[in-house]
Amino acid sequence: MKDYSKGYGRSYASIGAFVFYCLSHPRLIAPGLKVAFEAVRGFFVPQFRTAWFGGRPVVYVDHPLDKLVPYLPQKAPVYMSFVSLWMNAAMRLDRRYGERGRAGEFIRGIAEQYHDAAFVYKRIHSTTVRPKRIDDLYAALIRVFDPHLNCVPSLHVSLALGSWAMAAAVIAELGAEGYIDAGESEEAADWLAGLYEHALAIVDCTMLMKQHSVNCVGASLWYLGCKYPEIFSGERLREIADGLFSREAPRLKEAPAIRRRAAEVLDALGPIRSPTPGGSWLRPILRFLASYRP
Repeated sequence: MKDYSKGYGRSYASIGAFVFYCLSHPRLIAPGLKVAFEAVRGFFVPQFRTAWFGGRPVVYVDHPLDKLVPYLPQKAPVYMSFVSLWMNAAMRLDRRYGERGRAGEFIRGIAEQYHDAAFVYKRIHSTTVRPKRIDDLYAALIRVFDPHLNCVPSLHVSLALGSWAMAAAVIAELGAEGYIDAGESEEAADWLAGLYEHALAIVDCTMLMKQHSVNCVGASLWYLGCKYPEIFSGERLREIADGLFSREAPRLKEAPAIRRRAAEVLDALGPIRSPTPGGSWLRPILRFLASYRP
């Protein structure tokens, strides 16, 4: 397996660095503000409002298999790196390829995922049982900034893998246009491989940090298939499900059963739907949440 820890995919960028980069590149200011707006409006406001005042239904989406997954708080840095993953990807596309890298479009794609997820969050919340103990600063920050009511779809899963999908689409288009030579093509392929492995590690850590259930992962993979059907085919989604925990917990003996459950959720949600939320992928997700019983 590729050692992605030494590749581009594992490098970290601070939010401050990304903000500074956008401010110094005016064409990225509007997309950057769009992400911030959608994150606040679609992710933070609905769940804090429900946590403080109630008003929306909350569904526990735990599966019995989740109890067999160990709580590994040391995985928090990987879990929390989903933000720096997409920020790094956007900045690399812009630094390497300028306007041809379509970094603004990439960032707007991140905002779209927040917008999509809000269609669910504003109707029904989902949560899981988290360990009561707080082991370190990372865990404390997670508890402060995440009321843990927006589990389906998982933005950790969709943003991490969706970032890879959008970056891969840009690189493929630049290659088709002849803009990337052989040397750059090899380096870009290595970068994308690292980005993909990093994203899959984050998916593992959503469960190892007890922030998500296997049900959340399966449902979020299905959403990705609807959002990016050209990249996340049914075969690729199965491949991802079949590889769960092979990166961050390779010795977990319950992994095969958890992989099968993720695949069951993919099947339960049905055929891949239109990428637009109105009555397409949204309805199966809402039905799944409304009818689920642990």
